[in-house]
Amino acid sequence: MLNDYLLLFELFTTQYLFTPILHHVMHVKTVMMLLDRVMHILMNVMVLLLLLMVMLVHSIMLIVLLLLMMVVVMMMIFLYHCIKIVMMLQYLLMMMMMVVLVM
Repeated sequence: MLNDYLLLFELFTTQYLFTPILHHVMHVKTVMMLLDRVMHILMNVMVLLLLLMVMLVHSIMLIVLLLLMMVVVMMMIFLYHCIKIVMMLQYLLMMMMMVVLVM
């Protein structure tokens, strides 16, 4: 965990020496990394909860509620992937801009 923080700190400190465009690109990438981690943790927690519920619960209502929760989480994941794609497009656009500027 500490290592990750150090890595982020390093990234941000080094990026301050570069152009704002490059800094923005790196910022987007680091945000993406963090989002990825958070989503993985969420997924794991959801799976564990599901297993626990299946073991403990036998009433139909609770299972239905659980399924609804899972659907909500799936929607969240889908939205997250959409955001990720948008971010990647933005990143590509930035790279194109850099190339154009260099030429």
